Amino acid sequence: MKLLDQVASLYNQELFEEIVFLYEFTNPKSAEITDLSVKNQILLQVYVADAYFESQQYKQSAKNFTQTEVRYRYYRTLMRIRHYAEALDVLREVPFQSAPTKIKYALLRLVTVHFGDDRGFDIQEMINNPQSAAFLELLFLQIRQGMTLSQKQQTDLTAKVNFLNNSNMKTWLTLHFEIMNRNHTEGIRQLLNLSPQGYRISLEMAEVYNLMGMKAECHDAIKCAHSSEQDRSERMGLYARVLRQTVTGDVRLNLRIDALASSLKRSDSDCADVWIAYGEFAAAKKDYSKAIHFACKAENMSPDIFTRSLSRQLKAGIFVTMNKFVDAEKILRSAIVEDPKNFQFYEMLVDAIINQKKKHSVTRALNVVDICMERLPDDPQAKTLNAMLKLKTKRRGTVS
Repeated sequence: MKLLDQVASLYNQELFEEIVFLYEFTNPKSAEITDLSVKNQILLQVYVADAYFESQQYKQSAKNFTQTEVRYRYYRTLMRIRHYAEALDVLREVPFQSAPTKIKYALLRLVTVHFGDDRGFDIQEMINNPQSAAFLELLFLQIRQGMTLSQKQQTDLTAKVNFLNNSNMKTWLTLHFEIMNRNHTEGIRQLLNLSPQGYRISLEMAEVYNLMGMKAECHDAIKCAHSSEQDRSERMGLYARVLRQTVTGDVRLNLRIDALASSLKRSDSDCADVWIAYGEFAAAKKDYSKAIHFACKAENMSPDIFTRSLSRQLKAGIFVTMNKFVDAEKILRSAIVEDPKNFQFYEMLVDAIINQKKKHSVTRALNVVDICMERLPDDPQAKTLNAMLKLKTKRRGTVS
């Protein structure tokens, strides 16, 4: 068998160390290599470089790969072991303007999903060079999570969306603008216009209903999603949370929770959503130490800001229930730094501060509301919280 055929066969079997062994015992000037066409010599080099990489011999891999490709492969390894900050540092060594599309996409996905801010990247450059609808969606997720755009950037991004041929994708991306501007009702209307009403659309509707504080509708949307695809576990943490908030009566709630727990046993134990759900179950049964343990486990393995925020809401809520308001405040202040447009954190933080009943508690709570109004000026829930707290302060006749 010729060398290239042997290497290809071993590569397909994922016997990477065997490839390294075979290659290192082959003279690079032998006819087996020099007689190959230029295309096949490059193919052999890629096989060997990847084999070195998979064998964790990165320096040898670097000799065969371009530096950009080595960094990309190293980034993928770091992502698998959840070393997100290191992965970001590896990719940032590649100049963004000259980087291949897959590097740009990986960078944008990393800062959007795992960090929730632009990390100093040139957003205009990202807007100018999106390569696909998926690339655009990551930009919109950045916006929804708090990134601000200039009027020119908004105009440029809208123009990019209008060039898409797929009407469903246009609607999907446009609704992110509505949600960014807190036009949740319009966002729901646009979601309802999408067809077919599949798993992903139902989950998106659940998230928007949750932002609006409409727990029953959120519950129904997630239930619809998971009844159609029972082997998937995305947003199961949110499902368990709204289940605990909407189902009344201990017996009925425990029956629903036990049924959901049984279905989760078939789910991936490495999925953070599953552990948030288990934490919600434990909290519903007043086993708070176990609930906090599950919430911490979920937070440590959370792949995105949304899931981390759910785990922190669970922890903070348990501490409030246990009258540990100072602990709850610490968690919530830290959570707001990463997820500054999550209204539920501000609402919970105001509650935790007021219940401490210390000197200047109301003043501190009012400061939190002011920050909330600054970041969510058009949010109806934020306006209601602001009005209620100020009314309460007025009735007391003093700020303490």
